[in-house]
Amino acid sequence: MKTFGSFLARYPRCELDLYRIWSTDEAIRSICADHAEATEALLRWRAAGSRGTRQVLHYEALLRELEAEALARLEKPNDIRRS
Repeated sequence: MKTFGSFLARYPRCELDLYRIWSTDEAIRSICADHAEATEALLRWRAAGSRGTRQVLHYEALLRELEAEALARLEKPNDIRRS
């Protein structure tokens, strides 16, 4: 099952590039799966109100890191991505 919905919700312009490399790039699949899990956790902690403030900050930072990693991966040429 494709798990890139949460990433595409933030970066819809990357949809074609993501579809293009999805089946051959294990790293991008892993990044997107982690992004989906982190997004779910962030939503849960936001719903927890003030007692979830620390976790919200953690997951927001994690999502920024995952997004930067995914965007960098999508910008790499095919031959570099395979190594």
